[in-house]
Amino acid sequence: MRDFRYGEAARCHECGMRAILPTEDIADTFVARSGDRLEKVGCPAGNGWHVIYRRVENASLS
Repeated sequence: MRDFRYGEAARCHECGMRAILPTEDIADTFVARSGDRLEKVGCPAGNGWHVIYRRVENASLS
């Protein structure tokens, strides 16, 4: 996780340019560090994982 930078992540063209988190472990780390405010979702296009904040976003990735 130390080497992964969210801002430098590849972006998913199929999911509105969301950051692609390459592993579920990395997504879990972001969720934990957010105090569970973020939610992880598998990319429907198969490009890894995304994190979303449903309270703010009206996200339909799931």
